[in-house]
Amino acid sequence: TKDAPNVDISGENILKVTVLRPLPGLWRVSTTGSQDNIDIEMRAVVAKGNLNSPSGSQVQFVPASIEWQLLDSRGQPLPEYTDARYRLEPSVQIKTDGEVTPVTLQYKGNSTYEAIFTPVKAALHTITMEAVARDLNNTPITVYSGEVATFAVGQVNLQPVNLAPSYSQSVTITLTYELRDPAGQPVGVKSSVIVTATVQSVTGGALWPVPMLVIADGRFQGEYVPLEAGPQNIKVAASITEPNGNVRPLAEGVGGSFTVTPLMVTPKSPAGTQAQHIPMTIAYQVLDGQGNELKLGPGYQMVFTGTISIGSQQAPMLTFEPTDATTYATTYAPDQQGNYNLIALASVQ
Repeated sequence: TKDAPNVDISGENILKVTVLRPLPGLWRVSTTGSQDNIDIEMRAVVAKGNLNSPSGSQVQFVPASIEWQLLDSRGQPLPEYTDARYRLEPSVQIKTDGEVTPVTLQYKGNSTYEAIFTPVKAALHTITMEAVARDLNNTPITVYSGEVATFAVGQVNLQPVNLAPSYSQSVTITLTYELRDPAGQPVGVKSSVIVTATVQSVTGGALWPVPMLVIADGRFQGEYVPLEAGPQNIKVAASITEPNGNVRPLAEGVGGSFTVTPLMVTPKSPAGTQAQHIPMTIAYQVLDGQGNELKLGPGYQMVFTGTISIGSQQAPMLTFEPTDATTYATTYAPDQQGNYNLIALASVQ
């Protein structure tokens, strides 16, 4: 009947009847007049799929929301199919570099479905969707099938946080790194990420590993005590452990550079002429490479030694002890007259 809701009838000799938002079930079409003059042809109108998200480029290892809505020919959401026999069976797959990843959809109502997908590759991703219903005979009917969108995923990288241009020798350095997207914004990664760092002098030499620990989502920190002065480079790398146990490289590259300044050792005493056979105090001030009080890294200690000699005669080795936070001193009684040569050696072990 022409007055039925959601039914549109147009034409004269050939009538076109369009049923809008049809509910599932058995539909009967009846007409008046001679059956010999009437030919009924039924055509199904395939639903349209509309991707609400994601829009634009996404970031590697950051969860992205995939929201998909099924619409009728007028762009209206499909009706609610409360009968389980006719309920749609949607599915989503993500294709990347030949790999196909199925994604679990959750129904949000209003003919809208959502899935959370975390891209692990920096590449183009293609979303393929399919929606299947069933007729009265339980035969599958494809309501929608095809590719709906392609989006790009940018690579994350490790960036240093507050890395100073110089640090003091023998003092603990805190190295902090953060995962960031191509635009330089911090990235939170709800996954098992392992970050490694190594430090090496630009002239070569030992390669010092720096254990890195997670201090926040997407941020990592480690401590390093430089024992060698001069310019040094940092290399960093990150890997991620996937749910299946596979380890996949995440980011790798130069983590920055800095210069290590040597300790500052300055004589404090003796000054001027000393008396023979009278004990004198020999003292040195030791500061870090930045001119501040020396605060050695955990597990390290200062060993301060020296020699004193007159002419070709050399006295026993001198051992210095700390007298305050910045001073190391010893005593020595000169037994001869003349000019003495004093050599001091401060080392951290």
